[in-house]
Amino acid sequence: MTTTATRTSGTSKIVLPKIFQYPHVHRFDQVVPYLKSHLCYVFRHYGNDGIAAAVIRKPKEDKVAIMFGDWSGNNLELDSPKPSKHKDAAIEFAQRDFAIILKLMQAVHIQQAQFFLAFSDNGLILTDIQTGADKFSGPGMVRDLFGKSYRVPEMLKLEPFDDRVIEYVQKGTGTYEGDLLIKPSKFSLFSPAKGPMVPLYAEIKRT
Repeated sequence: MTTTATRTSGTSKIVLPKIFQYPHVHRFDQVVPYLKSHLCYVFRHYGNDGIAAAVIRKPKEDKVAIMFGDWSGNNLELDSPKPSKHKDAAIEFAQRDFAIILKLMQAVHIQQAQFFLAFSDNGLILTDIQTGADKFSGPGMVRDLFGKSYRVPEMLKLEPFDDRVIEYVQKGTGTYEGDLLIKPSKFSLFSPAKGPMVPLYAEIKRT
């Protein structure tokens, strides 16, 4: 099997897509009307920085290609001599963790996806799987299919967002204490202020 770590390698003969940047995460108070009535996951906030790994599989040709970037959509050149925590994390992922992700892709028949991985004190956390220009796997799929073999965000709650839950989230009551990240259980797009359609992701940062 041939595996490459950059877009420019000619050994895999797979044309890799560009690296997509991580979706903008809106403040919770900006998107409350859009979240209302959705069944939502509430996660412990995992920060706003990490690496992205775009992977393409061609099973019939027994080929795999991978390209890395940061969450701003910039490509990472793994052979660059310039020090970079993003580059170092990508190299470590390629050497230690990529085989795990590839095996899971094979198991669920995903041939092309971009994986977003957040920095944490305990290593990278798989936060999102992007399968198209404006399509992500739901957070439940990330947890259920990948969470058994790889680190995923800490889930605090899964419940419908009604007035009671919205009030608790805003006040930081009980389980909702601290910094939070909220995603509908079914990936959803919305258009804030008549702008372009974007993922319905929300965050609360209290610190």
